[in-house]
Amino acid sequence: MSFDIQILDGILGTPRFDTFRFRDNNPIADRTKWRLLSKPNPPMREIHRRFRSIITYDFSVVSEEYTSAYYCAVKHAENRFFYQTDLKHAYQSVRAEPMVAALRRYHADWNAADLDRFLRIYCFAQTGGLIVGAPASPDLFRIYAEEYLDNPLMKIWLWERFERGVYEAKQYTRYCDDLTFSSSKPIPASLRRRLRTTIEAAGFTVNDRKTVVADLKRDNRVVICGIGLAWRPRHPARVFLPRHYLKKIRGALHLAFTGKAHIGRERLEGMWNTFSNIMWHNERPKTEDGLLRLNATETKLWKLYHEYSARHPRKLAR
Repeated sequence: MSFDIQILDGILGTPRFDTFRFRDNNPIADRTKWRLLSKPNPPMREIHRRFRSIITYDFSVVSEEYTSAYYCAVKHAENRFFYQTDLKHAYQSVRAEPMVAALRRYHADWNAADLDRFLRIYCFAQTGGLIVGAPASPDLFRIYAEEYLDNPLMKIWLWERFERGVYEAKQYTRYCDDLTFSSSKPIPASLRRRLRTTIEAAGFTVNDRKTVVADLKRDNRVVICGIGLAWRPRHPARVFLPRHYLKKIRGALHLAFTGKAHIGRERLEGMWNTFSNIMWHNERPKTEDGLLRLNATETKLWKLYHEYSARHPRKLAR
């Protein structure tokens, strides 16, 4: 079966990407970096829309548990020992041939040569790796990472405890290119080396600057994808937002009131949902009416958001 005909049929114009520099501000991790992004023109965007409609339908949809920084952090709240690392140039590390093999596991009728040609023309950069900014790149990276990274790592991480005959409560999460392993028992160096070797075997490079080995009790706090965990004896860790994140939300809301918001409504709601989820997760004391007891800073932020929501209600889709 020829693959690209169904995707390219009826496309008018010459599909292309326009490259530009983008200042990426991560409000959770409080990091800013310049990225080289590629913006698709309308014909290219339509090709990616059609392609995504196929792969997101045929491949399992990732739950919020794996696409939210909050849920990634919460999964580790009951453990004490951590090994965290980061993939360097994750998109650029994806290779076309393994990508074809991963996609054809679910679509054996797709012609490998046609699929390879399509991916190299429309989804991969000339220098190699997925195009940063291409609409289908996040979906393709997820499929690739699940096949060649998550599955092998989970096999080592979860089954290793049985090999040693020791019971441990273990968790593994990957939020984009951030990997976190946690355990109720210390994580030996030999196991960390096995995990690193598996990551490198998948074609990725470990970012040593962002690799952390932590003991929550000793260090008092661990930060996962920008979400903090604080040690509590005999209880799961307290989940918290760093102060800079609260300032980002407050600043964004003030700008939204003046019509000068530098972020869209969807991103603002995402930031607020992270704050709200953490407030409820920690089982804070509640009033007789069932409302959370908040401190002064949280109360101001809560009132500001609801004032903003009342003034700018969300439009319901028809």
